[in-house]
Amino acid sequence: MADQRCYICKEYLSVDLFNKDKHTKSGFSRSCRKCARLRARDYYSRNKEKRNSATSANYYKNHEQNKFKARQYYYKNKDIVFSNCAKRRTAKLKAIPCWIDKLHEDRIKSIYRACINATKSTGKKHHVDHIIPLQGSTVCGLHVWWNLRIMPAEQNLSKGNRSWPNMWKG
Repeated sequence: MADQRCYICKEYLSVDLFNKDKHTKSGFSRSCRKCARLRARDYYSRNKEKRNSATSANYYKNHEQNKFKARQYYYKNKDIVFSNCAKRRTAKLKAIPCWIDKLHEDRIKSIYRACINATKSTGKKHHVDHIIPLQGSTVCGLHVWWNLRIMPAEQNLSKGNRSWPNMWKG
């Protein structure tokens, strides 16, 4: 493979280290992936508020259209949707330890009831979140009362299975 010069770090690198870009003469971007990633991360950190508000505004602007698309997807792909639901249920069942007793089950139910009450009292949708995700990429948590918390739905959905508090602190 030929080498190309990154316009940011000024190094000559293999074209394998550049993203493809059909708008350039060479067919590859002008900056290497590492520099492009650093530049994007820097831009995001400087414009975090602006990006988040734009994303949020776009979400609410297209909310009905997105709901319609989601409904269409559901009806066209029921097999995939049901498979994903079954996978989540199975993971949840596997995450319930054998030593769970009636007291633990009651505590879990009370957390779910409190979540419903929080939604009713605030008017904003709330979810019960697993602090350590049941299907995380690095670790899997348990479905026990001390691994549950109530949080706004918007915040929980943006978190996904990617993080939990103090994830990388020793």
